[in-house]
Amino acid sequence: YAEVSYAKGSGLSIASIKNEAGNFEQPDAKNVTDALAEAQIPPDLKIVPNYKPTGPDAYPISTFTFVLAYSKQKDPAKGKVLKDFLAYAVGPGQDAASGLFYAPLPSALQTQCKAAVDAIQT
Repeated sequence: YAEVSYAKGSGLSIASIKNEAGNFEQPDAKNVTDALAEAQIPPDLKIVPNYKPTGPDAYPISTFTFVLAYSKQKDPAKGKVLKDFLAYAVGPGQDAASGLFYAPLPSALQTQCKAAVDAIQT
């Protein structure tokens, strides 16, 4: 398995996968985001992906890339750099996702991620 950004960037073939609606789909920003929106997202962000999304265009083997970070950073300068980067990644950086062959976060998850980043103490 290789992620879509690697496969597309390397010119590899990408499989069309049959989803729950019976449609064969290739991953793109919209159908991956649609599939990810059906994941269970609790307040602690321990996400449980749904590999059988019901959307007619959903790409069924979509998943997330995670960042693990301490909620209280030991080094204030490094913590600020990390927090600024994560704030960009879950905020304005979402606009760049599709061009890099990644899917933007579903809006509800983006809101939760922004709150988690805001809670990081530097």
